[in-house]
Amino acid sequence: MAAMTATCLLVIASNLYNLNLCAISDEFSQIFETDPKTLTIMGNFEKLLNQIMELKSTSKSLQQQTRKCDEDEKSEKLKVKKAIEKGNMDGARIYVENAIRKRFIS
Repeated sequence: MAAMTATCLLVIASNLYNLNLCAISDEFSQIFETDPKTLTIMGNFEKLLNQIMELKSTSKSLQQQTRKCDEDEKSEKLKVKKAIEKGNMDGARIYVENAIRKRFIS
């Protein structure tokens, strides 16, 4: 019974990626409150849900940082172009270094 419950919970956990994880976790904890074996499984299930939520938030923040670095790189390239047009080679060199740095960060 416990092995079957654990398997069911893992299948459900793999399908919960795009759903509201907190509400579903609460529903499962209400369903499986009585059996001590399922409480242990439920604790692991909640840890798994927490890890999924943390990974999703980390993924979003990394995507935002990548977009920001790409925008910064484009702005540095425009600054290079303007500095070259004005004949400011020292400033252009600094802007190129900044653009290259932004490129490798993202």
